[in-house]
Amino acid sequence: MFSFTRNEQKFLLLFLLAIITGIAVNEYKIWQNENNPSFVQKEWIDSFEQQSLLYEHTKEINQQKDSVVGKININTATFEQLQTLPRIGPTLAVNIVEYRNQHGPFQHIEDIKSVNRIGKKTFKKIKTSITID
Repeated sequence: MFSFTRNEQKFLLLFLLAIITGIAVNEYKIWQNENNPSFVQKEWIDSFEQQSLLYEHTKEINQQKDSVVGKININTATFEQLQTLPRIGPTLAVNIVEYRNQHGPFQHIEDIKSVNRIGKKTFKKIKTSITID
């Protein structure tokens, strides 16, 4: 059907071997990357997983804070109890306790806005979760 000279046959054979070798090398690289990620890829994957876990943990804590069962008495609450309130972390809990120790008990829940670093936004988030009774 086709008649090739001896040189043409050698050239076609070498050409086909080169193509097959190139495909094999490419497939090997793909397989190696899938089964053995480089250090940079592993580091990125680990970092991404840590960020995802941290995000999920933070989200879970915020949901717990948003679903406080019962109201917290801001005149008698402990440092730990105050931290269960939305947007109240260790620093604000300390500020509340110190304010209470210096000025006495709160007369109205709105008085908590007098505490350093508690403004309208924070009060709006916690007002349904606090009491003075």
